[in-house]
Amino acid sequence: MITVTWKVTGAYDMIYDALDNVDGPFTQGLPASGSASFGRICDGHTHTVYVVAVYKGHKVVKSKSYSGS
Repeated sequence: MITVTWKVTGAYDMIYDALDNVDGPFTQGLPASGSASFGRICDGHTHTVYVVAVYKGHKVVKSKSYSGS
């Protein structure tokens, strides 16, 4: 299990998390602070979990990568 935590300060329009594609929302409408867990994908490739805060079209990204082996 991969867990990412975040805390957004200041203004934002939307917060979402994504797996392997920073532009591909997995869960939208996340709160300003929290955590999200993703099951590990054991396929031998590296995967990245993203939490993205969007404000007026600009993105602030937090990510965590892991080996899928």
